[in-house]
Amino acid sequence: MNRARQLIGLPFFITAFICIILTFAPVQVSATYDDISDNSNDIAAQSQAYIDIYNALSDSVPEINVLEHNISINDLGDLYFQVILENPELFYVVTAAEYTYNTNNIVVDIIPQYSMSGSDLATAKQTYASELYKIVAGVPEGLTDLEKVLYINSYFSVNFSYDTRQENTIYDAYGLFTQKVGVCQAYSAAFIAVMQELSIPVSYAVTVDDPPAGGDGHMWNLVKINDHWYHIDLTWNDPVSDMPGRSVYYYFLLSDIAMGEFHSEWISSYECTDTTYDNYFWRNVKAPFIYSEGSWYYINNDDFKIYRYNFATGNREVILKIKGRWPIIG
Repeated sequence: MNRARQLIGLPFFITAFICIILTFAPVQVSATYDDISDNSNDIAAQSQAYIDIYNALSDSVPEINVLEHNISINDLGDLYFQVILENPELFYVVTAAEYTYNTNNIVVDIIPQYSMSGSDLATAKQTYASELYKIVAGVPEGLTDLEKVLYINSYFSVNFSYDTRQENTIYDAYGLFTQKVGVCQAYSAAFIAVMQELSIPVSYAVTVDDPPAGGDGHMWNLVKINDHWYHIDLTWNDPVSDMPGRSVYYYFLLSDIAMGEFHSEWISSYECTDTTYDNYFWRNVKAPFIYSEGSWYYINNDDFKIYRYNFATGNREVILKIKGRWPIIG
């Protein structure tokens, strides 16, 4: 039986507005995010393995025996990566692990790494749940799924900031919730956590291409509304350098076609074919949407008018023309 170190590594850093994702590589094979897409069907067939690994990580098991699931060393990285990314509550699981395998290259044991344990982990889990509850509890009652996602986009932009530090960078939902800063992986994980609490289908997308905006890779989310999947990028909707009260919606509920303007290719589990919102009115909004008594209020950045909008009726009306503006210095 053999042991291989550094199964997965997911460091992220920033260049301009891009969150760059480095390649993860098991020692025996050269694997990139492209392999996740290629192996997606295999991963789906390993649902019980997924569940067993998740349960073990939830209990901080020091060694997970997976021999019965017949997982090859080529597929383990994809499966382990998926379990961690789809379950933000596993924020304490380090994205690096050891594993043992037999002569047939079938994984025998996974040896996870944990960033917290004991009372520290118990306290962190309570804090995570509390911070998540605060966000979800603040969502107004009676909203449609689309309106809930709109509210959360505004909330994230106003309450969190992109982490531009070179050290101690935040990559997980717990860090974002508690320190109010994080990179694209943290934004994506936190959004998944909130959507799961709101019972809205959610997933993620990753890319290692060279997008027109520059940089080498990025991560964002997919969300399902009215039976259609859409792209939503909370990181780019909260651009650097941050300004108080700024919230944009340029990357909000986009189709694959529209997202293709910014990335030549990406890896995701779903296609986003509906183009309804590709050029919707909110692309001209750069301040938070405010909900009150059944209507949403927003400022159009083109004409500097405050509008009232009702999603149920589609009625939109101008309620105020902004006559004076204040420049921001620095």
